[in-house]
Amino acid sequence: MTISDETAALLLSAGRRRAAGGDAAGAIVLLDELIGARPRHRDALLLVGRLHLPGDPAAAAGAMRVLIGADPRDKDALVLLGQALSAAGRHNEALLVFRDVAALWPLDSSAHANLALALVRAGDPHAAIASAEQAVALEPGRAEAHANRGHGLNVLRRSDEALAAFAEALRLRPDFTDALVGLARAQRDLGQLSLAATALRRAVRSDPGAVGPSAELATLLHDLGDLEGARQAHRRALAKAPALAHFQSNVLLHMQYDPDVDETAAARAACDWGVRQVAAVRPTAIAVSPGDPDRTLRIGYVSADFYRHPVGWLGAAPIIAHDRSAVHVTLYANQTATDDVTERFRAAADAWVPVLGLDDESLAARIAADRIDILVDLAGHTAGNRLAVFARRPAPIQVAWLGYFATTGLPTMDAVLLDGDHLAPGAEALFLERVIRLPRVRFCYSPPPDAPAPDQTPPRERTVTFGSFNNAAKLNDAVIALWSRILLGAPSSSLLLKWRSLVDPGLQVRLRDRFARHRVDPARIRFDGATPHGEMLRQYGDIDVALDPFPFCGGLTTCEALFMGVPVVTLPGRRPVSRQSHAILRAVGRPEWSARDEDHYVEIALTLAHDPALRRALRQSLRGELGASPLCDGAGFARDLEHVYRDLWRRRCGAA
Repeated sequence: MTISDETAALLLSAGRRRAAGGDAAGAIVLLDELIGARPRHRDALLLVGRLHLPGDPAAAAGAMRVLIGADPRDKDALVLLGQALSAAGRHNEALLVFRDVAALWPLDSSAHANLALALVRAGDPHAAIASAEQAVALEPGRAEAHANRGHGLNVLRRSDEALAAFAEALRLRPDFTDALVGLARAQRDLGQLSLAATALRRAVRSDPGAVGPSAELATLLHDLGDLEGARQAHRRALAKAPALAHFQSNVLLHMQYDPDVDETAAARAACDWGVRQVAAVRPTAIAVSPGDPDRTLRIGYVSADFYRHPVGWLGAAPIIAHDRSAVHVTLYANQTATDDVTERFRAAADAWVPVLGLDDESLAARIAADRIDILVDLAGHTAGNRLAVFARRPAPIQVAWLGYFATTGLPTMDAVLLDGDHLAPGAEALFLERVIRLPRVRFCYSPPPDAPAPDQTPPRERTVTFGSFNNAAKLNDAVIALWSRILLGAPSSSLLLKWRSLVDPGLQVRLRDRFARHRVDPARIRFDGATPHGEMLRQYGDIDVALDPFPFCGGLTTCEALFMGVPVVTLPGRRPVSRQSHAILRAVGRPEWSARDEDHYVEIALTLAHDPALRRALRQSLRGELGASPLCDGAGFARDLEHVYRDLWRRRCGAA
């Protein structure tokens, strides 16, 4: 089809008007007609690429490749190609494009600013900060350069420096949505949740159509304990981007915290999500492994948390203790944070593969090329998960363990590893995966070697202090009502709540008000924020009885309280996440602190509070009881895992 120059100009003008009026679909129809007649029409291709970018980045990338084929130095097309690749999650490919742009135009500040953001997304925050600083040196007034420097600093948890970078970006451009979101992340990391909420609300107002600010606001409101506000923000964000997989993962995770969510409904929502994920991707081609049931198995673990994180503390020991004649271990690390626990993982693994910034399809291909027999997920729907890789089935057997506590919902996840104490009667029905019951509790705690000794202050020398070092998002109305009954039953006692967000004055006021509604003097509620890990453990010396929240109870926090000689009172429910402490207490030999109901919970807590001699004895004995229990038996746990893996493999080989 041929068209005149006049017709081409009319089509382009009409497309621009529709795009300016918010009718992207109508604009694309007109532009496609123009491109059909003139396949290399630069203005039409650039505009159609920009219009496709939010919803169909692959189409945007395709349009830019046409332009780059005609002119490899077309800067606008190269930048838009990089943005499209990044939007598609192909961060390493985007990085190559932005490196080329910065090399071709070394004095262009926007080129270095774009490269900085690409480096952040590809998992190299140090290089990102350097590129952003180069952009700032070239053009101090470029807001994007300051914001992208802030994003790199956020990844490195240099939050105070990030605040300054975002403040400068916002001084230059007051309604810069990306800077407002980055500012909120830094404030959240510093525990300044009320300020972060203000920044995110500004971001939502500045760009009502963007899903990112609404999604971030939903998570923040959840952290503030505003479950209804979080639900409303979730609904608004889902309306803007109903297919955004990672945001939907956040919704599924938050359901586990919410006591008003029915467990069956949560499981159904996860399964609906999983079916959509599998339907949207192409399965990875994998080589058919020889059917030898007894050969060394190639096991791959995928996690963003191979460091001082609950997954690190509760999974390192068995992974490190694997029998290398039985299994070959590859760790796929989706993280930038590293520490001494990371080094222990890295040293023990047969292969350590950093994968942050690698898109899902490429990571799946890498896993298939590594000929992994059993791929193990350690994240579920928590932050940094790579469930989209599991949706592609890059390994013949796929298993969920440790990092999550409900069904992933993926039809491609073959099994989930739990234990009998995590499962209430009939709870298997809440899982799409086959439930495998480990012969011991599904956690394996590795106490830090530099931990302080339990405090031995005689209990009679002070009034009783109850405490919880759990995430403040777990403090729902039912928890506060029950803990208030305990405080009223021990009138001279106090409650110490410790979590990073609890330095926020607004959150402190709201929590004190909620206790006051139950006739508890607000002055009896004390707060503390984040401290170094050793100092946090030492602070268990300030509490006498740890109170476990529900329905999302403690895991690592329960292990740490027991390790520091403090008894933990828990109330298990039906959902597995509510039974973590119950399973831990049974493993340690202290089932008497697991309550039958709310009245029993209060009775256990007050009995412990009124028995200083028992609490003093526990300070001396609990660490030894914990260490001698299956909970700390890394070698035994490794053998149990290897037995499960071998059984799964034998079944696949038809030898079981």
